[in-house]
Amino acid sequence: MLLASLQETDNLYRLLVLLHVLAVIVGFGSTFVYPLLGNEAKKHPGLEAKGISNANQVAGQRLTEPAIYAAGAFGVLLVIVGPFEWEDPWVGLSLVLYVAALLFSIFVHQPNLKRMDALVNELAAMGPPPGAAAGGPPAGGPPAGGPPPQVIEMEQRGKAAARNGGILHLAFAVILILMIWGARGGFA
Repeated sequence: MLLASLQETDNLYRLLVLLHVLAVIVGFGSTFVYPLLGNEAKKHPGLEAKGISNANQVAGQRLTEPAIYAAGAFGVLLVIVGPFEWEDPWVGLSLVLYVAALLFSIFVHQPNLKRMDALVNELAAMGPPPGAAAGGPPAGGPPAGGPPPQVIEMEQRGKAAARNGGILHLAFAVILILMIWGARGGFA
């Protein structure tokens, strides 16, 4: 089979490596921007926060997720056609960690982010809090009852998003270390 015999010096193999690295940069690199955008949304409540949050969701679905899936697919293809073996410890560990992180993202992190986006949309639809148009809370302090429940839930979910994003970034860093040192014989 032609593909099973590719060497590291073959142009087709190099093209696959290039596509793998580009997918990694676009997919995983873009995830480091989202926490910054989330902080900006928090500073600008209402319609501005809604716009930032909605843009984050669209970018994640159209850019980040497909690139992360492509990175995994190209990585598997490189093992199949290249000089590495499934038995290489770094290959197996990287694949297990990638799949675990992917499942964690799909079933834990992304649902939380989608709920946060829905909360931002609900808060934007509610309009500014009473007294905000007059430059502050009404005389006598904030309105009775405290903030809307969406604000409290958003705070809790924001902390979970930070924790979950940190876990995923750590998984990415470990995979990167495994690939850089493992592929060069450092974990043999």
